[in-house]
Amino acid sequence: ERHSSPPPMFDGHYGDEGAGADGDDIARFERECAARARAEGEASDDAQSDDLGDHQTRRASGSASPGTDWREKCVAVQEKLSRREAELVQLRGDLDVLRSDAAPGDHLGEVKARLLDLTKKNRRLQVTLESQKSRLHQLELEVKKPREEAKREAEELAAQAAAAFMGEGMEDWKKKYLHTSNKLQEVRLEVQDLRAQMQRHKKALLKEVGSEDCVERALLVADDPSDAQWKGRATQIAQLQRQVRDMKEQIRRHGGEGDSGADGADASSTPQRPRRARADNVSEKERASLAQVADRRREEFDRLQEECERLRAEHAEGKKKREALKSRSRVLESNVSELKNHVQTLVQKSDNDDHLVASLQRQLENSRGDPCELDALRRQRADLQAQLERQAQMVMHLRQKSFAASFESGSTRLGPNAESTASARDLIDRVRFLEAENAKKEEQVRILSA
Repeated sequence: ERHSSPPPMFDGHYGDEGAGADGDDIARFERECAARARAEGEASDDAQSDDLGDHQTRRASGSASPGTDWREKCVAVQEKLSRREAELVQLRGDLDVLRSDAAPGDHLGEVKARLLDLTKKNRRLQVTLESQKSRLHQLELEVKKPREEAKREAEELAAQAAAAFMGEGMEDWKKKYLHTSNKLQEVRLEVQDLRAQMQRHKKALLKEVGSEDCVERALLVADDPSDAQWKGRATQIAQLQRQVRDMKEQIRRHGGEGDSGADGADASSTPQRPRRARADNVSEKERASLAQVADRRREEFDRLQEECERLRAEHAEGKKKREALKSRSRVLESNVSELKNHVQTLVQKSDNDDHLVASLQRQLENSRGDPCELDALRRQRADLQAQLERQAQMVMHLRQKSFAASFESGSTRLGPNAESTASARDLIDRVRFLEAENAKKEEQVRILSA
C-alpha cells in the first residue's frame, strides 16, 4: 500500500525545451531517485521485519538455533547492500547520460529522451509490481487464516469425539464383556452338571445291562426297534414270560391226559391230586411275582429311556449354546484386543508428546542461556543497517558526483563527455536493455494481476 501510487514523474521530452527545462528535469529526476531509494529502504526494512518474525517463529517451533537465524539475517542484509550498490552505479551512469549536452539535429537527444521515457515506465511498472506483491501477500494471509481456524476446529472436534468414544464406549464394552463372561461361566457349570448326570446314568445302565459293550450296542440300536442284534431286559423278560406260559400250557395238557388215563385205576393214584394242586398254587404265586417284577422293570426302563432322550436333547442344546458363546467370546476378545491397541497407541502418543515438550523446553533454556552471542549479532545488524542508510543517502548527492563508473550489468562507460567516449551504438544498446527490463516487469505485473 505504500507503493500503490507512483511518485510524480516529469512529462516533457529532454531535447525539446532548452537548458532551463533540462536542469529542472535533472533535478526532479534526482529527487525522484532519492525518494525511490528511501521507499525501497523502508520496504526492505518491512521485509526484514517480516523475515525476522518468520525466524522468531521458527525459533519458537524449535526448527533453527538463534545463532543461525542471525547469521542468515546478516547474509540477507549484505546481499541487499550489494544490490543497492549496483543500483547506485546504474543511476550514476544514467545521470551522466542525461547531463551530457546534445548538438542540434543530433540523434543523441532523441535517444536520451527515449531513455528517460523508458526509465519512467520502468519505475511505474516496478511500483505496480510492488503493490501487486503486497496485495498478493495480504490475500495469502487472509486465505491462510480461515484455513488454520478450520483445521484447529477439526482437530478439536476429533479430540472431543475420541474422548467421548474412549470414555462412554469403553464402559459399555466393559459391561458387555462382564455380562458375557458371567453367562459363559453359567453355561460351563450347566455342562459340568450334565456331564455328572450322564456319568450317573451310565453307571446305572452298566449295573442294569452288564458291560460297556452291551451299553454301546444298546445305544447303537436304541433308535431302531426292528433291529434284532441286541435285546433289552424288557424284551428278554417278555420272552421269558411267554416261554413260561407255554411251558405251563404244556404241563396242563400233559396233566389232563394223565387224569383221563387213570380213571379206572385203583385208589393208589388219589394222593397225587393234592400235590398237583399245591404245585399249581406255587406256580401261580411265582407267576404273579414275576409279572410284578417285569412290570416294575419295564416301567423303570421306560422312565430311563425318557430321561436319556431328555438328556440327549439338553446335551445337543448345550452344545449349540456353547458354540454360540465361543463365537461371541472370540468376537469380544478381538474387540478387547483392538481396544488395547488403541490404548497403547494413545499411550505411545502421550509419551512422544512428553519427549517433544521436554526437547522444546531444553531448546528454550539453551536459547535463553546465550545472551553474549545475541548482543554481538544485534550490534553487527545495527552496523549493517547504518551502512545501508548511508548508501541510501548517497542518492541525494548524485548531482554533486561527476565521475564515471563501470556498470556491472552490461551498460557502457558514460560520463560528462559522453559524445567523445560513448558511441550511438552503445546508447542504442542501453535503450534496448531498458526495453527488455520493461518487458519483464510488464510480464510480472500481468501474472500477478491474473
